[in-house]
Amino acid sequence: MRNRNGQEGVAMITIMMVVVVLTLLMVATLNYAMQGEPQSRRDQDWNAALAAAQVGVDDYQYRLQQYDEYVQYSATNPPTRRMWPSPAGWTPPARPTTATSRCSEYWWQGRSTSYCVRISFVTGDTINGPLHTNDTISVIGNPRFNGKATTAYSGQMSCTASSSFTWRWYGLSGCSDRPVFQSGDPEVVPILPLPTTNTAIKTETDRTAGKTGCLYNGPTRIVLNASGTMTVTSPFTTSSTYAACVGTNVALPANGVIYVQNVPSGQSASCSGSQNRLGYPISNDVTDYGCRDGDVFLSGTLKGRLTIAAENNIVIVANTRYATTGAASTDMLGLVANQFVQVYHPVNSSGNNLTDSRTGLFTNPQIHAAMLALGHSFIVQNYDEGAQLGTITINGVIAQKWRGPVGTSGGTGYLKGYGYDSRLQYASPPYVQEITETDYRTSQWAEVTNPSGLPA
Repeated sequence: MRNRNGQEGVAMITIMMVVVVLTLLMVATLNYAMQGEPQSRRDQDWNAALAAAQVGVDDYQYRLQQYDEYVQYSATNPPTRRMWPSPAGWTPPARPTTATSRCSEYWWQGRSTSYCVRISFVTGDTINGPLHTNDTISVIGNPRFNGKATTAYSGQMSCTASSSFTWRWYGLSGCSDRPVFQSGDPEVVPILPLPTTNTAIKTETDRTAGKTGCLYNGPTRIVLNASGTMTVTSPFTTSSTYAACVGTNVALPANGVIYVQNVPSGQSASCSGSQNRLGYPISNDVTDYGCRDGDVFLSGTLKGRLTIAAENNIVIVANTRYATTGAASTDMLGLVANQFVQVYHPVNSSGNNLTDSRTGLFTNPQIHAAMLALGHSFIVQNYDEGAQLGTITINGVIAQKWRGPVGTSGGTGYLKGYGYDSRLQYASPPYVQEITETDYRTSQWAEVTNPSGLPA
């Protein structure tokens, strides 16, 4: 007899339900996986693009380290295949292989007040752009600093505490001197060292090594022409190798480098009476010039990129400007002196200004250049003599071992109107980087929209 208890088929139904549930789980899992695939692919592509971008940045940074002029190239102005055949086979240009006085220390280190002159920013001085000094910022009155200011001086004046400022400067008149720091009081940073010599730049004039720069001997007068040429007088540059570098309307060197060295010891060179062969000093001028020194006497209008380096001094004898200015300008000048970069200021023994008939009285000088005085200072000749001649306007940058005076609060020399050329944040005059040990580095990462014209 069959047992009829109503349980037939229960097992089958249970199994089918389990199968349905498992199927739904599988479908849900597969659907989730398929929905996540585009996101996973996007993440994979993003990481691959980031890695590729990093490789590109590293490659570009490497090329900049090897050849600082690489910054001038772009997609519309690529480097020649002769110099850069391919990223894998690129060969950069060869790199160069090559009695402290009581005043040779900083004020905050205890520099003598008996023998050394303190140089101060004064009321009427305006600094537009960043300023750094390894020394104490010394002021008289209310000079204005419109950019960020930094100093290696970590102390402060002994004045009444204030919530408005830190007193991290030195007032020659005491606590009544109140400089205006538009970007906040000076920040303390480590000492920033300068290179000791510009010899590496000279290497770029070695024609036997295939270099294309111009090398001059002794006092050399350079007038920059707005046409993109220069007029050069250099009495002791007699080598046929550099004959094309002397004369009227001379083309700027292909690599943008000029070096003026002292007359070699084996070459005869003498003054013409009390003057060097270029006619400096002018009559009655008390300024001294050497007959054989590697001095540059410079003026004019630059169209192009040029670095002028001197074994001794660079003297700016008249306005020295760019043909075009602004962020889009491609004109850039570097002045690198082993000793001084000077502003021409002839005076007589009575302390009166003199006028050079060739260039006129140098009033309100305009100087467009990145200037480095490696051994001494950017300075005005005879800064404490003669009536004040206006304001020095600078578009560029000044780097100097010791801060040099350009005038006095008594009304001599010049006031300062210094402006920073913001292009120097990412570019430099030809081969100036060769004398430094500072490497390019990545300062900021950001995800940007793909520029037009490039593959997606």
